Amino acid sequence: MSHLDLPLDPALRTALDDLADAQGRTPEEVALHAVRAYLSQEGARVRAVAEGSRTTKPIC
Repeated sequence: MSHLDLPLDPALRTALDDLADAQGRTPEEVALHAVRAYLSQEGARVRAVAEGSRTTKPIC
């Protein structure tokens, strides 16, 4: 597995740690889940926009 370093401001790091603690998970697990969810949602949105632009007929 590849690693990625992310700069987190103290408030964001505290929020990540607090959420991980509340869920009984590590901060790394929470962050990985968040990245996966974001990529899935954004990927779907980008694909939908791309599909829409391919099916839209020119106005002219």
